[in-house]
Amino acid sequence: MGINPADGEISEDISQDFTYNAQDYIEDAEQGDTAAQFILAECYKDGKGIEQDYAKALEWYKKALNANTNEDEKQTTFFAAVYKDIAECYQNLKENKKSIEYLKKAQSIYESMADPDTRLNWIQKAADDGLIEAQEDIDKLKKEGKQ
Repeated sequence: MGINPADGEISEDISQDFTYNAQDYIEDAEQGDTAAQFILAECYKDGKGIEQDYAKALEWYKKALNANTNEDEKQTTFFAAVYKDIAECYQNLKENKKSIEYLKKAQSIYESMADPDTRLNWIQKAADDGLIEAQEDIDKLKKEGKQ
C-alpha cells in the first residue's frame, strides 16, 4: 500500500507511486536539478519506477556530472559510487573500455580516501563548499574525536 502524492489517496499498487515519483524526477531533471538528475539516472539504471534503460541512465549521470563543476566534491566517495554506477551501465551495454575507465576513476577516489589525512582534507574542502553530506561527515568525525 502506498500514498499517491498527486491526490493524497492510499493505493494498493505501490509500483504506481514509484512511477509517479520517477515522472517527477524527469521534470525536475529536465529543468537542471542535479539531484533529480542523479536520482533519475538511478531509476533508469535499476528499473525502479521506470523501464530500465542503461543508455538513458548514462545520459542523466553525465548531465549531472557535467553540471557539477566543483572538483572538490568530485573527489568524494559519493562520486566514486556514481562512477561505479556509470561503469555498471557501460558494462551492461557491452562497452568494456568505458566501464574500466570509470571503475579506475572510482578506484582512484577510494584509494585516496584510504589515507585518513587525504580523506579528511577532501571532506573538509567539500564541506567548505557547502556539500551537506560532507559537513555531516565532519560532524561525525568531531563526535568521534578524529578531527
